[in-house]
Amino acid sequence: MAPPRCLVPSPTGAPQTAGTADASVSELKARLQSLQDHCLSNLSAGLEAIAAGDPPLAVQPATTPLDVAIAQSQELRELLEVFNATLGKTRDLIGSYNAMREQHRALLSDRSRLVELQQRLASIIDHRLAGLAKPRRPRTRGPARPGGWPRSRR
Repeated sequence: MAPPRCLVPSPTGAPQTAGTADASVSELKARLQSLQDHCLSNLSAGLEAIAAGDPPLAVQPATTPLDVAIAQSQELRELLEVFNATLGKTRDLIGSYNAMREQHRALLSDRSRLVELQQRLASIIDHRLAGLAKPRRPRTRGPARPGGWPRSRR
């Protein structure tokens, strides 16, 4: 399954171009903050909802990857690559979580259908089959008369 695309622009709102090392570090810091504040916090809230027995929340990724070309040094480039790899894994986790959330929703729907069927069956047993469980009166001597029980002798 392909990871979902990010739905919001980068935290600064503009694509990065080559710049100073300080700009690269600032952009990395902003994206890390976005990853923590949006993607990871929302995923955590969704998992906590499931643990509490509440319906799972929808989670969408909100952080975009960084262009490693903005790095002014090899060390900064490596940091950006690690960030992008971490972001990719987070997006995969969000995609897996959302797939599990849909399965959970479907199972709850199936369960509610099962409860409905159980209630219908109980109603049938209580109302329509109740008369079948009543004991029959024993027959008296003699052949049965058409249309009913044998006549009693007086």
